[in-house]
Amino acid sequence: MPTGESEMFNTNQKCRFHVVNKCVFFTCIICAFVLSQALAKEEEAGFKGKIDECELIEELKRVQGKEEFVTGYVINANTLAKIIRETDYDIKLNKCRIEGELIISSVSTSALEGLQFPTDWSNKEREELFTKKAFMRIDNEDLTIEKYQIIDNLLALEHCNIESIRAINSVFNKNVVLAYVKVGDLDFSDSIFWGGIIIGGDSLIKNSADFNDAVLDRFAIFAGVNFEDKVSYRRAKFRGYTDFQDCTSFSNGANFEYAEFHSDAIIYLCDAKYVDFQEAIFSKSFKFSSREETEKINFVGAKFSGATYLTDLKVKNDANFRYAIFDKLVSLQGSEIGWLDLSSATFNDIVDLKRVKLGGLAFQSIEQLGLVRGLFSLQNAEIGCLHLQNIVFENDVDMSFVKIGAMSTLPNYDGINDKWMIPNILNHRPIELIIYNRSGNEIYSTNDYANDWDGIYKGSPLPEGTYYYLLKTKNNYCTGNINIVK
Repeated sequence: MPTGESEMFNTNQKCRFHVVNKCVFFTCIICAFVLSQALAKEEEAGFKGKIDECELIEELKRVQGKEEFVTGYVINANTLAKIIRETDYDIKLNKCRIEGELIISSVSTSALEGLQFPTDWSNKEREELFTKKAFMRIDNEDLTIEKYQIIDNLLALEHCNIESIRAINSVFNKNVVLAYVKVGDLDFSDSIFWGGIIIGGDSLIKNSADFNDAVLDRFAIFAGVNFEDKVSYRRAKFRGYTDFQDCTSFSNGANFEYAEFHSDAIIYLCDAKYVDFQEAIFSKSFKFSSREETEKINFVGAKFSGATYLTDLKVKNDANFRYAIFDKLVSLQGSEIGWLDLSSATFNDIVDLKRVKLGGLAFQSIEQLGLVRGLFSLQNAEIGCLHLQNIVFENDVDMSFVKIGAMSTLPNYDGINDKWMIPNILNHRPIELIIYNRSGNEIYSTNDYANDWDGIYKGSPLPEGTYYYLLKTKNNYCTGNINIVK
């Protein structure tokens, strides 16, 4: 290579190296800046930084037996899971961030037959649990559950952020407390809680929450929790006091199918897309209410052994109690429901429907006889459409001051009672409606009623009197009369 070209090459090479070194230098500066900003944000959020396994164990040792928490660290989920599985230290964390998925159930240590049951469990209950837990279905394949992960730690997490918690087939011998936490996925399916479980304090569960086939032995408190995605307690067994108060939210619905409640249970919802209690069992008293409107609730085939209070409910569409059995008092007093279906239900005590506002009430015998042994009260109720058929009432029926599809005045264009308004019925559109006079002549018909019939026939107001209607929705129908009075 000629000398000039060689010098030019060396110069260019030096320039390139110089540029590269500058790039590396500035990259390091940028990385350091980003890291310092991240650390600053963590410090601002109250985090002290990351903590390794040995340091975390020492911190947990320090707070054992004290009213103190390990506070302010960023903790690796695998590290925490290892400590839970390998030690019996109480896990008390406050204002920590847990990075990664917390998998507690990755190691199985005890056979089902070797579980230590509380002394108040009868042999029959143990046998039933063995039968129930012997198999579960995953992706339509039978999987034998042979072992459980035994957790001897108290698990208390407060003001913590967690990517997800996975504790399938786990047995918790002490309490589990999640307060003011933010969790992605939550999976306690097929687990057993010999202690209590508390999830509350405005905790947020962002994704799905699964308690299917879980046994909650002592108490279960889910107070003020916001479940943003689907939550399921299908076939769960609640043996102790159960509390979903302080405005729990099931934003995308909740499934309690075949669940068993063996003690008093209270559920007070802020809002819920739907709640399904099909064939659930309630052995003691049950209270269920909602602050905001729920789209629908389902209690088909449910069994209630204690007093049942479903007062002040707000249900936009259906509240379905077909084939349900109530052994004690049941009250829906003050509830507002689109369509209440009690068909083939059995009531062995008082039925209190005072002051309810219903778009429709269907109570008929379908495949089995509908039966009411106690007082059946609709006092001061407002019902758009009432359908009673083949029901046995063994006691009094109180329909004093009830309003059933009534137009109280003739249309006089004063804006008051000018149209036949059926409360809560528009959620069931399209609605087919036909109205007849006392001679059986059709005077009005529509395939999509919108609370707009004004008592006008062929341009003139209809005379005062009683008229009869047939109303059909997609899933229900009813007949009744309309009274036009001056």
